Amino acid sequence: MPRYFKNIQALDEKKKEDLKKIWEEARNEKNKAEDELQAPVGETAAKPPSEKSKSRVILGAIFAVLVIVAGFFVAWYLYFSKASLAVLVKDQKSGQVLSDVLVSIAEQQVRTDQEGKARFENLAPGEQTLKISYEGYKESSQLVNLSRGDNGETEVVLDLDRIKVAGVILDYIDKKPVEEAMVTIGESTASSDTNGLFSLAEVLPGKQSLQIIKDSYNQFSLNYSSAQKGEENLGALKLIPQGRVVFGSNRDGYQAVYAASFDGGNVSKLWENVSGFDDTSPLLSPNQKKIAFFSTRDNQRDSYGNLKSLPYSYDVESREVQKITDDTDLSGVSWTVGGKTLVFLSYDHTAESAQNSYAVKAYDSSNDTLKTLAANSNFETKEATGSASISRLLVSPAEEKVAFTVNNYRSSDQEGIYMVDIAGLKPVKLTEKQPYSEFQFSSDGKTLLFDYYQSNGVKRYSVKVDTGTEVNIPFEEKRKAYYSQYGYYESKEVTSPDRAKKAFLDYRDGKNDVYISNPDGTGEKRLSYTGGVDKIAFAGAGRYLVFSVSLQTETALYVIGTDGEGNPIKITDIYPNSFAGVLNE
Repeated sequence: MPRYFKNIQALDEKKKEDLKKIWEEARNEKNKAEDELQAPVGETAAKPPSEKSKSRVILGAIFAVLVIVAGFFVAWYLYFSKASLAVLVKDQKSGQVLSDVLVSIAEQQVRTDQEGKARFENLAPGEQTLKISYEGYKESSQLVNLSRGDNGETEVVLDLDRIKVAGVILDYIDKKPVEEAMVTIGESTASSDTNGLFSLAEVLPGKQSLQIIKDSYNQFSLNYSSAQKGEENLGALKLIPQGRVVFGSNRDGYQAVYAASFDGGNVSKLWENVSGFDDTSPLLSPNQKKIAFFSTRDNQRDSYGNLKSLPYSYDVESREVQKITDDTDLSGVSWTVGGKTLVFLSYDHTAESAQNSYAVKAYDSSNDTLKTLAANSNFETKEATGSASISRLLVSPAEEKVAFTVNNYRSSDQEGIYMVDIAGLKPVKLTEKQPYSEFQFSSDGKTLLFDYYQSNGVKRYSVKVDTGTEVNIPFEEKRKAYYSQYGYYESKEVTSPDRAKKAFLDYRDGKNDVYISNPDGTGEKRLSYTGGVDKIAFAGAGRYLVFSVSLQTETALYVIGTDGEGNPIKITDIYPNSFAGVLNE
């Protein structure tokens, strides 16, 4: 077959068949003419060919040539009057070829092969629309100007399809909008506005991972799957504030000290309790660096064979546990305002005097030293030993000082309220009056308030800590908080870190609940309605309040925003109730 017919595959099947017929007819005429001019093989012609035969042979040959030439021109026209094009499809970012992509030109549709190519033949020359569609990618549509014949190869890159992702970021506890939170999905980032709203316009569809980062909040992660087109609204995403509640629990069979996030997640032991022994009554220091607790891990026993519960200190940073003393029966255990000194009233069973001895002691956790600030013997005479007794202990909310009361049944002039500096200076008497009930500091630590029983009834007094000036003040009924079956106990106030709010417990309508107000008592709001509230602590720089509840139906920790809006959120169940405080991490 002549060389110009090798392009016959570019034509459609019908045109191919027509050209083949033309070629066959021309070849037959040519062969017939040649047969007549030659004698049969191996024989001598009977007679020479006539002039008529010669003419017919020549005409046949000429006809064959004309047919061949005509076929050539027909093939050339049919081939070169149409256009062909190859399309190569790649990913815009990676440059990798994409297979099985649907490519359309005019009425033809072809999918790319493993090499990312789609071949089009028999296209009409001129301007055509090239369309490409592939799941997960933006559709591509472009004009191509086709010339007759082969137009070579055109490369098209597809960009992954993008959608809009939106949502709102809220605080987990008080449900307030969180602004300036950084939201990241893949390579797209956005920051939430003052209403907590965010929107990312160029996000890949399908399965994605979202990250949110904001100071003072735990990092938030969310895996989601979105639609392939349009917009995906993720709704409200709640960030959990940083910080962990510290509490005691016997959830593994023995009492240990645990910490948990405000949503009750990430519950773990702060340290491993010794197997078979209990760690109880944790107390977090104000500076968040130490946790005091009691433990039976030493396996010491008293004269009755009972395990002794001894005081220990846990360092939050180094995670080391240190025994404080072998003293037992401690009471009034409290951290001073600075957070490094633990004070307590120690009951010494081994005192040399005839009576058991009480002493006010201070443990300096920074250098692991223990010293006695005051003892019963400081308030006795040689003639009347064993007559004095230190009974109550109260730590100043503003200074490194401790107030305590002294009873002396033989020497009334030794009785009263005393103040001692943590440095170990000699105790100073503030008043000779013995409080009728609990006494308390003012929120600034400058004044002590107490009730004093006189013959004409109970009177209320205040005494200045620095001068000892004593004033009889109007009696107003104190708030009462019910702690146990033994009666009412006075409510203790807790002041927020910025001193902008104070929280307190109050027994109203038969239930013990938590309230919050301004320092002067105005703007009071009730934060709980469950009853049974017994311990409270501020968290998140005063934005939240954590409290423990002890009821027959549950013993648990709750958290609520101090704005008083919304309902308390349960953190976790605890038993026994030993809420230590909040680690503001």
